[in-house]
Amino acid sequence: MLPASTPLSQIPARLKLYEKCRYERASKIQEVSRLAGKDLGSGPPLDAARFTNYNFGHDEWDYSSQMLRKWEWENNKGLLWRMPTSFGPMPGPRQDFYGRRRDNSKGRFATASVKFKSSRTVLENLFPTEKFKFAAADTIAYATFAVTQLDSLEWLGGRGYSHFGLYIHGVEHTKENGDTTVGTYLPVLFENLTDPILSGRDELGFPKLYAELDSKTDGKAFELSAGWMSLKFCSLSLSNLTEAPTANGDSATPAEAEPSRHPHAPPPPPKEEGLFVHKYIPATGSLGSKERGQADIEYTAFVHNDEDAKTVEKKVEKTLKASSAEVKFDSLDWKALPTLHHIVERLKEVPIFEVVEATVVEGSGVSDLSTARRL
Repeated sequence: MLPASTPLSQIPARLKLYEKCRYERASKIQEVSRLAGKDLGSGPPLDAARFTNYNFGHDEWDYSSQMLRKWEWENNKGLLWRMPTSFGPMPGPRQDFYGRRRDNSKGRFATASVKFKSSRTVLENLFPTEKFKFAAADTIAYATFAVTQLDSLEWLGGRGYSHFGLYIHGVEHTKENGDTTVGTYLPVLFENLTDPILSGRDELGFPKLYAELDSKTDGKAFELSAGWMSLKFCSLSLSNLTEAPTANGDSATPAEAEPSRHPHAPPPPPKEEGLFVHKYIPATGSLGSKERGQADIEYTAFVHNDEDAKTVEKKVEKTLKASSAEVKFDSLDWKALPTLHHIVERLKEVPIFEVVEATVVEGSGVSDLSTARRL
């Protein structure tokens, strides 16, 4: 209860905890001792077996250690819990075991992305509820396939992982009260490590799934191979990479950077404020029960760009632009992809009418997405 590192301010509370742990048990054993030495006369005999089990089936060190753990957890409101809960709060990208914030400033990232024009209808079919729609009226919509390699992450002991997803742009979400928010919708995100998948699904509501993600680059080209159990279902490639001019370069005049619009041209799309994800956790229910097939939790979550930018300073160190890019999916069949076939098959349906931009961006500072909130 009182190790050498105990802060002085906690000593009174810990002494009360010690009293709570010892008082009830000590009082009961005292009472049984009195009964054992008393002449009971015609009263009921003492249940010696019950007393023996209570007395000897107990280890005070282990019991008090657990009581202290529970006390520390109850007095730290910043802890995040995930299964298995028997072992205490779960460390992750947003906190360590003791609830302290992680330092993500030294984390490294390299993101290869392909932004493209696509079918509004096909992309719209991926929206999870009728609260989602495209903000602008057009037959063409924009989306991005992006793969990010992360490294030097404190919460993974300096290691990293990769993720690959589809991002649909210009999406508007309407709340029950009529308020609208415009952002990017993420229908699926593949990752190649269990730890971020669990924390991202449980804590944030991100639609994460496992996949093998193998990428390579030689500075001139970038290639990604995504698969499951050694069966490849996607390839993404960027060719003829060249370093883009710096912010102080003279590659474009202000007029070229922001061309004037025709008077009768449609208005520009509204600014995207952040990232949408849709959280869904099924209820536990036996076959035939009313709970089976129902949701325990279902709602949309949102990561606001401005709020997220405050969590860590992101520094872009290099940007490479590709002259061409290609994304191919192979949905295989249910035997080859028994848990992913239906997802890859739908991703294969997404047409790429025209590649708008293909880049590889490298830098430092990795967001922990701790500003994600329920809409």
